[in-house]
Amino acid sequence: LRAAGLGEEAQVLEATPSKGRRPAEHAEAICHFLMDCVRNRFLAWRKVSFLKDVLVDGHPHWAKAFREHVASCATCQTVDLSR
Repeated sequence: LRAAGLGEEAQVLEATPSKGRRPAEHAEAICHFLMDCVRNRFLAWRKVSFLKDVLVDGHPHWAKAFREHVASCATCQTVDLSR
């Protein structure tokens, strides 16, 4: 994120289309997008796993966002980032 010039979490959230979403919904949309990247392009798993770790280490709300999203999304439940 920093290499892309998006070092601040707020900038990442502001860069996503809001359409009346709450901050937690932004996080869920980002979680789903990242997991979909792995599901649709398996070779991206290492990069997505790294981004997830960076987000989770940066703020505890990301750990909750990933945990809750995966628990509620049958599509994302099929994605394994542990490789």
